[in-house]
Amino acid sequence: MIHGYSVLGSPVFIASDTEELKKREERLNQARLEFNRISTRCAEHCLWMKKFINSGSDVEHEAFLALWLSRFVFPVTNSLISQSVFPIAVHLARGTKIALAPAILATIYRDLSLLKEKIAALTKFNQSEVGDSRLVVTIWSPFQLVQIWAWERFIKLRPKPNLIKIGKTRFARWHKMM
Repeated sequence: MIHGYSVLGSPVFIASDTEELKKREERLNQARLEFNRISTRCAEHCLWMKKFINSGSDVEHEAFLALWLSRFVFPVTNSLISQSVFPIAVHLARGTKIALAPAILATIYRDLSLLKEKIAALTKFNQSEVGDSRLVVTIWSPFQLVQIWAWERFIKLRPKPNLIKIGKTRFARWHKMM
């Protein structure tokens, strides 16, 4: 487990193999595309929730899972529902066990590589050449996981960790830390 995400199950790139699953996936995509047709706004999280919450839609559960996946697990854009999570949402709604942890770990390492590249690029200049530039890196993986990963490995960056009892997870070391 990585912060509650399973390492066991089908891969995240699982395809919808039955007609029923494909139809549900298509219904989610049609709902996403409706936002583009009826307004200038895309399928933002807030609008998506309003459309499906207590709607009685037969894909309400899948829509909720697509929101959760787009917002908290695989965020790729600012507050937009991602079409790429629809197959995962459809399978999760059917009870298929999916290994989310390896994919999340991959996004964490991708973001850490971006951070490293930015820091390395800034060290090639002296302060007068850099001027007022800032270290701006967009982190798309769950930030709390990136932060805890950094605190676990870079002792000089971290606050003083909490003492933990036997049986508690390492995440408990960082509970309520800023």
